[in-house]
Amino acid sequence: MNVYHPERAAAVRAQLISHASARRRFPNVLLAILLVVSGALGGAGVAVGAYAVSGGISPELAAEPSTDPDRVDGLDAPGGVIPGTPIISLLGEPQSHTFDDEDLEIDLLPDAPHGATHARVTLQGTAAGTVAFGVDPGGDNPSARWDATDIGNPRSSAWEDILLDRDRRILYLSAAGAAGVATIQFVSHVPTELGVNASGETYGVGDFAEGEPDLVAVTGVGPDGGAVLGYARATDLEAFSPDHPGLPSDPDQATAWQAERDAKYPNGWEVPVYESDGTTEIGSFRVG
Repeated sequence: MNVYHPERAAAVRAQLISHASARRRFPNVLLAILLVVSGALGGAGVAVGAYAVSGGISPELAAEPSTDPDRVDGLDAPGGVIPGTPIISLLGEPQSHTFDDEDLEIDLLPDAPHGATHARVTLQGTAAGTVAFGVDPGGDNPSARWDATDIGNPRSSAWEDILLDRDRRILYLSAAGAAGVATIQFVSHVPTELGVNASGETYGVGDFAEGEPDLVAVTGVGPDGGAVLGYARATDLEAFSPDHPGLPSDPDQATAWQAERDAKYPNGWEVPVYESDGTTEIGSFRVG
C-alpha cells in the first residue's frame, strides 16, 4: 500500500508553490518589472521598474565592492518609483569591448568607481549567433541569441546588472558565431523601502530582504481597456484558484484541484487591481 510521508508532502508542497507561483505571476507586466530591475529587458520601461539617474542621489555605498554585500538601509521611493525597486545611478564613463566568435575575460574591479555596486553589461550584436556572459567561471551564465533578421533592431541587444564582488570579479563572455560590442557601465543600486498605506499594508515590489508586500505591483487593464499600473493583493495572486485561496496539501488534492481549475478557468481569472491604498479599485489583472 502507499504510505503518505510528511517529508514527501513538504517536498510536493514546495513544488506546487514553485509551479503555481510561476504560472500565476509571470505572464504579465510584473515579469517585465522584475526583468527591468535585473537587466533582462534592454532599457524598455526602465521608468517603471527602476529609477535611473546620472547625478543627484549617488551615496557612497562602500569604499570597495564587498565579498558579502549586506543590504543597505533603503530610502523612501521618490515619485514615479515603485517602492521596493532600486534607485540606479550611473557612475563613470562606459567602456566598450568588441567580440567576434571568441571568448573574453574582463576584470571588472580595477575600473570600478568608488560607490559602484554593479556593472551594467550591455551587448549589441552585429552578427548572428549566441553569447553567454556573466561571472560564473563554470559557465552557468545568462545568454543572448540573435538571428540574422534581428541584427539592426532592438532584438539584437541584451543587458544585465551584475553585482560587483571581489570573489567573482571576472566577466566571462563566450560568443558562439556572434559578433558585437559589449559595453560596461558602472552603476550604484540603492534599495528603496516598501510603501505602507493607511491600513498598515505594505505595497511595492518585494525582495529577499523585506519579503513579499501585501499589495504587489502589477500592470493590469483599466475600465477603458488601457494598461494601468497598480497593486494586486498577494493573497489573490497566491490563491490556487478563485475557489481555493490556499494551496493543496497533498498530491491527490493537487490533482483534483488542478482538474477543477482547468475545467472552470481554462483562460485564467481576473483579480482586482487597486491604488496603493488597497481599496480604490482601478482595474483588473489576469491570473493563470
